[in-house]
Amino acid sequence: MDKKPLTLAEVKSLIFERWARNQAALTPDQRRLFEYLAKFTKVKDPEVARRAVEVLVESYGLEEEDAIQLVNILPKTADELRPFLFRSYPLLDEKAYSGILETLKSLAEEKPVEVEEPAEGEAPEGGEPEGSDEETS
Repeated sequence: MDKKPLTLAEVKSLIFERWARNQAALTPDQRRLFEYLAKFTKVKDPEVARRAVEVLVESYGLEEEDAIQLVNILPKTADELRPFLFRSYPLLDEKAYSGILETLKSLAEEKPVEVEEPAEGEAPEGGEPEGSDEETS
């Protein structure tokens, strides 16, 4: 039997298809899972979530499990993102962090996930890290 890691959106889609019709027959554990997924799944469309995972893996070299974790939690700032990546990916620069955050931001706004091409005049991948462009509130 093959195992494949899934995003919460994908699990929710599978579970809700099977269990939504007969919630009264669910065991307490199944009911808790059902409620957890309803409460904590941040991306509604499982296909959009999977595409974001693919973009993070292909564009930034993340492992699938790490990309799934990011899609599930949707960090909004580099400070929220860094703890998930700094040990396994110490060479990611600020440009990569910004690109990852943009990919995740598009999920939060339910926009199509696309690979962002570098603008003209930007340093290539692995170039000199740029300063933080975070907005102050």
